[in-house]
Amino acid sequence: MGQGRELVEQYFKAVNAADLEAMRALLTPDAEFAAPGPVAGGPDMVVAWMGPFLGAFPRTRSRWSRRRASCRPRASRSTSRR
Repeated sequence: MGQGRELVEQYFKAVNAADLEAMRALLTPDAEFAAPGPVAGGPDMVVAWMGPFLGAFPRTRSRWSRRRASCRPRASRSTSRR
């Protein structure tokens, strides 16, 4: 497995664990981040945006493929039966 792929897998593992410090450690100072709203770049910006996002959507799981990465909240399971 290539070094780039390992890095991406580690990053998404950190995202899925909501491990902000591990995410920060994997990012370089020139990291670019695109998201809704005013954003800039760098590890501090990524963690500042992702912290509240992961707190608001704790069941979110991210995955990646060679084409694109995606982040979608898991559907909540209902325990009631009809």
